[in-house]
Amino acid sequence: MNLQIINKKIIFFLFFLCSLPAQAVSIKNEINLTWMADNFQQVEKTVSGNRSYELIPVINTLSEIWHRRDGATTGEVSTLIIRALIFHPELMLPMLADKPDSFERWLSQFNGIIFTDYSGDTFDELKLLHKQLTESMLNVSNSCDSGLTHYANRILKQLTITEIKRID
Repeated sequence: MNLQIINKKIIFFLFFLCSLPAQAVSIKNEINLTWMADNFQQVEKTVSGNRSYELIPVINTLSEIWHRRDGATTGEVSTLIIRALIFHPELMLPMLADKPDSFERWLSQFNGIIFTDYSGDTFDELKLLHKQLTESMLNVSNSCDSGLTHYANRILKQLTITEIKRID
C-alpha cells in the first residue's frame, strides 16, 4: 500500500476521533434543548417554587443550555434563569459564576433579547421580572456571602442600564 494513502487514512482516522467529543456535545445540547422545550412549564414551575429534589438538576441543565446555546434559545432559557435567580439565587448564581465569560455574555443580552417584548404580550411580565430580579439581587448584595455578592452586583449594574423594549 502506498505510504501517501496510509497517511491519508491515518489523518482521516485522527480527525474522526477528534470530532467525536464535539459531536457528543452537540447531541447533548440538542437533548437538553428538546427537554427544555417539551417541559417548559414544568421547568418554570420547578425554578419558581420551593426547593425540591428536582431543583439542582434543573438549574444545572439550564446553566448548561445557556453555556451552549444558540441565538434561538437565548430568550427562553434566560427567562428560566431569571426565575431561578429570583427564587433560588444561592443556587443559580454559582452556576452562572462557574463560567465567567458565559455569565458576561448573558449580561450583555439584557438590552437585547432578554428584556425585549417581541410578541407584544410580555411587556408587563418582563417589567415584573426586572423588578423581582432587582429585589432578589439587592437581597444577595446585602448579604454576607461575598462570593455571590460580586455577581449579584454585576447583575444589578446591568439592570440599571437595561430598558424593557417592545417591538411592534
